[in-house]
Amino acid sequence: MNKKNVKKLSIAVATLCASGSLVYFSNVSGGAEGAIPVYADGNELFKTELYLGAWCEPEGTDEAFERYKEIGFNVMYLMNEVRYNTNTLAHYLNMGEKHDIKMIIANGTNRGDPISLRYQTKFSLENYPAFYGLHAIDEPQGDGTNRDESKPEVKATEKTGGIAYTTIYDYMLAEYEYLEETYPNKYYSNVLNFSPEEGGFGYGTLNAYATHVLSKMDKEDRTIEYDKYPYAYETKTGNAFRTTFHWNFLEAARVAKQYEVGKRVFYYQQWFPYALRSQLSTQELTYQFYTGMCFGFNGFVAYKYASYWKDYNDMVDFTMNSAWGETELNYYNQVAFNEIKKFDHIYLNFANNWEGILKVKGTEYSSPLVTPSLDRLTGDYVLSSHEGIESITATHDTLVGAYKDGDGRNGYMISNQSYTLDRMKDTVSVQFKNATKALVIEKGEQKTVNLENGKYTVKLAPGSGVFVIPVA
Repeated sequence: MNKKNVKKLSIAVATLCASGSLVYFSNVSGGAEGAIPVYADGNELFKTELYLGAWCEPEGTDEAFERYKEIGFNVMYLMNEVRYNTNTLAHYLNMGEKHDIKMIIANGTNRGDPISLRYQTKFSLENYPAFYGLHAIDEPQGDGTNRDESKPEVKATEKTGGIAYTTIYDYMLAEYEYLEETYPNKYYSNVLNFSPEEGGFGYGTLNAYATHVLSKMDKEDRTIEYDKYPYAYETKTGNAFRTTFHWNFLEAARVAKQYEVGKRVFYYQQWFPYALRSQLSTQELTYQFYTGMCFGFNGFVAYKYASYWKDYNDMVDFTMNSAWGETELNYYNQVAFNEIKKFDHIYLNFANNWEGILKVKGTEYSSPLVTPSLDRLTGDYVLSSHEGIESITATHDTLVGAYKDGDGRNGYMISNQSYTLDRMKDTVSVQFKNATKALVIEKGEQKTVNLENGKYTVKLAPGSGVFVIPVA
């Protein structure tokens, strides 16, 4: 396929000399020894700005769009009646351009009733700059091995453009090819939900998606979107934690490395299950963000922002902007987003060069809820050591994501993995090799820290993380 030329963002890096003057150099040419790097900010999604989206769209008013943008979202998933009504869809696309919000047409609904872009759009999207891309299928099932053309998984209907497909993955690939042919260089995604257990929901779907879809897409277009919420509730035992939460991150990161997937998006949890009837606080949200960053993820999506299920009263307290009005989740998300958006341009210089994670067992306490999930972390990308770290200890279970920027400089995301509702602080001590100082980003704020013999110690609040770039 012919691709349009894509301008590459040139990032200037500055070094702070002893005299206090700034000397600039490219992030691919290396820098002066002992320099604290400075990374230029920007607004290119996945490169200098985190992809932050939500399902579903708010009301189509200036006030609603302004509030959506104020919370920190830069992407909006269009669902409900918007995607079927030509005039309404055009209005939302124009509002997206006006308020600088990228718009995703989420036309696929679910695996049981796919709706092709061929059927859905009754007019050309070419003249709408806010049209950013297509979401095709929500949570496909099956391992893609069905090849019996006489029993297609996707039957030919008006909604599929009159075309039948042997498997749902064949349909997903065809939607990508149609999008690429009609509107080149747009974002293309499908939300996965996959399980390690045979018979579990989504068993085999990640590998099937990689084999039958990802591997056949142009590399620069490849995406992974998935959801697997960490917090659960058992009626007999109370609070619980899903034992596959970390495994899912690791598997998605592994596939992303194998297939060179540049866009890696996690759908984060906003509320505890209905039995508990409680919204997540900012700490539970940042816990998911910092954990995702440990695995190199560069996008996060909320489900949901707005609810149109007026007969489903349980949703009133849980969606950020429900049919009954705004909830506290708007505030929690805004606080969490404000924190991570302050340094996303720095983190994103490292995220695509993710090398793996270090799993640090707490010396004082390990949560019986979270430990079973952390215990599933095994394999090539679970590192026993890293070239830039001499040693590391933590009072509570900790994850460390390891990366390199374009100059080969090491960066580390250190995340408190204690169960957030226990409200336990984690004291982490790291001995970096050949480092005299470090650029440290905590709660979104940058500071330079002098290291004595390469040692850095931090006390992490529950749900928090710190990004560290050691410098010789």
